[in-house]
Amino acid sequence: MRFLLPLIALVAVGFAMAATDAGDAPRARREVAVLSAHSVEATYAGRQERACMHRTSLCPDRCNHANAWLVFNVDSYLSYDKPGQYGDERQTQFALQVRPADKMEHAAGTHELAASLAVGDRVALTWLHEYVSDFGVHEGRETCAKYPIRRVTAISRLGH
Repeated sequence: MRFLLPLIALVAVGFAMAATDAGDAPRARREVAVLSAHSVEATYAGRQERACMHRTSLCPDRCNHANAWLVFNVDSYLSYDKPGQYGDERQTQFALQVRPADKMEHAAGTHELAASLAVGDRVALTWLHEYVSDFGVHEGRETCAKYPIRRVTAISRLGH
């Protein structure tokens, strides 16, 4: 039994190497599941500085967690959908990171419009709460990173 496990491991590595040599190597891909969709009218409440919460080994000087956020108070919901059990409930506030993480893909013009807002300005804001699965290959091994994001899909200034 002691010799069987290393032998199985060697066979598995051999199959993985053969697949890579044959051109059947795993490819990077992304799967995204929508957990909830929010469309609201909101009032811009201002910019809020948030410090790093020291949750990774890169904290606090190399993590980029400390950042500024633009905060919006939700006045009313125009539409809301939560297809499964894990999406966000209706919110009273939404915060948009000024310098988004590399993986965030907000609607075009989101940051430009948000930067031009004054406290008290009203906006129509739509965002998705999504669960992302990034599949890739690192050093010949398949990897998978899973994480939630909240991505702005539309933002526009409302008349006074």
